[in-house]
Amino acid sequence: MKFEDRVQLKLSDLTEELFEKIVAYGFCAPSGMGGPGCVIMIAEDGGSYQFYGPELNNLNYHREWASLFSVLNP
Repeated sequence: MKFEDRVQLKLSDLTEELFEKIVAYGFCAPSGMGGPGCVIMIAEDGGSYQFYGPELNNLNYHREWASLFSVLNP
């Protein structure tokens, strides 16, 4: 899957309707060089989505993601 094929999501796009059609999640951890990482989601129709979350205004995105995506909690 190429980066260009992923739909880039904003915080407001994370709705119950979206989560109902997501079948797989991938978490890319933040890099040590300042990259924020991301959450990649695959929908049952084959669509792919990516969420960075820069509007969360938090240096530790992973902590915020864990509250938004309960599937990321161990």
